[in-house]
Amino acid sequence: MGHSRAGIRTFALATKGTLTTTPTNVVVGGLRKSGKLEILPLNELKTQLNQFIPNLTNFKFESTTFQAMLTTLSNLHNLVLNGCDAQLITVPQTSGSLSSGGVFNFVGDNYPGLGFEFVISKDERSAKIMLEVGVEDHQRDELLTQSLANTPLDLSAYGNGLSVKDCSKYVSPAFISAKYNSQDVFAKDELMDYKLTIKTKSTGKSAYNRDRNNYYSVIFEITGTDARISKLQSEYGLGRCLSLELKQRFDPDTNDVFEFEPGVLHKREETTIGDDDRFLKVIYEADIPVGDVTFGDLEGSDPHKITFNG
Repeated sequence: MGHSRAGIRTFALATKGTLTTTPTNVVVGGLRKSGKLEILPLNELKTQLNQFIPNLTNFKFESTTFQAMLTTLSNLHNLVLNGCDAQLITVPQTSGSLSSGGVFNFVGDNYPGLGFEFVISKDERSAKIMLEVGVEDHQRDELLTQSLANTPLDLSAYGNGLSVKDCSKYVSPAFISAKYNSQDVFAKDELMDYKLTIKTKSTGKSAYNRDRNNYYSVIFEITGTDARISKLQSEYGLGRCLSLELKQRFDPDTNDVFEFEPGVLHKREETTIGDDDRFLKVIYEADIPVGDVTFGDLEGSDPHKITFNG
């Protein structure tokens, strides 16, 4: 019978050139949302008879991990700067044969472009991973053939079981404060909603369809119940180029801190006054060069800090 079995075991990323030797800056899927690998024609030509001729084959994978610690963000940042290898392990098609469904190694000339979207909100803390590369016909054929012979990486140091899950690396959203110039944007009991998004911004594609990420698009939105006239006057009077500090609880003894120096993010406001509700949303946003990001000690001391430099 020709039926195939759906499923992806896990994926792993590492610094370009290290995946199959001594991997560094490792990111694994672990606890995650559904993922998907698509293999599609790329850069197609069309004849006068509506016949399509692909020049490349595009491999594109996306999934979102909930193991989104600051160490995850730091590793992803280093992979953006230094290039990325990847292994994608699918569900076996034959019992007892781990590679029978395909263990895809995107290494060497077939290394993928990387994009990510790191999110902290009241509802989730996650990192969406986006891998993509276009390959020539002989490389496509090699990827498929080798996927049946590749050995899955030993990822036991990064999680448990076939999916490499590590529940200790899931950090629940735990808002402590959002401060501009050391003053609360909203007191915690005024908070309605918030969301921080740090996303790679591609300024174009390479000849082989890899993203060229030179910036992070950062947006922080916070909504509060204090929309009194005095609050609106205060917000409008603050100006646009403020420092901003966002603080989340990591564990009982340690906080995660996102620090934006003055002028890095610009501020704007949206106010709603209606019959059913009255609230103020404050939005901080900018594109930040990938080289203007500094990570502090993320393993021990309090706080774990990432600084976006102005």
